[in-house]
Amino acid sequence: LILHAKDGSILQRIPNPTGYFFAYPQWMPGKSELIAVARKDHLTGLVSVDPTTGSTKALTPFLPYQLLHPVMYGDYILFSAAYTGIQNIFAVKPEEGNIYQVTQSSIGAFQPGCSPDGKTLVYSEFSANGYQLKTTEFNVSHWKPYVPDQAPYYIRTFDEIAAQEEGNILDKVPRHSFETSKFNRFSGIINPHSLLPLIEPPIGGLRLLSDNTFS
Repeated sequence: LILHAKDGSILQRIPNPTGYFFAYPQWMPGKSELIAVARKDHLTGLVSVDPTTGSTKALTPFLPYQLLHPVMYGDYILFSAAYTGIQNIFAVKPEEGNIYQVTQSSIGAFQPGCSPDGKTLVYSEFSANGYQLKTTEFNVSHWKPYVPDQAPYYIRTFDEIAAQEEGNILDKVPRHSFETSKFNRFSGIINPHSLLPLIEPPIGGLRLLSDNTFS
């Protein structure tokens, strides 16, 4: 939806014929198109969107990786992606489709932005003390070309577990019928389970705790 900035009224509903789940929409400077993160069938990619027809064009491959925070700067779209197994800042040139790795964070880099003079890249990096702002030179010649691949970082955990259990474990669970009866709240009321020290100067000793099955 495109909303009026002052009163929040709906100015336009952009159709979604592809059925994507869209996130982080941004206008492309000087153009009528939008860029957005699109997700469908556990795959995520960066797309451009025609606001009139809703038609989309893939700007990155659709792969099973998290992709966040796209921002347009100059000829490039900067975004955060987990292509290497660690979230880092990447860049793509829409006209070419080539992807470049911009940062080499060992923990995780998010939310890229550029200084007004175009010389400094600013991004958020996770640390033991929370997120910290980091800066680096915005120099395209230092970026490394990167071709995203599903292996070796894409692991379908449920497939690994299913193979380990040799199939559907529900089929192996015994089927028993148990007789039901009213529970006697005094049944097993003497059921000691914990012995705790009692230190309340000048008194000291031990405390024995006991509860029945339903406490």
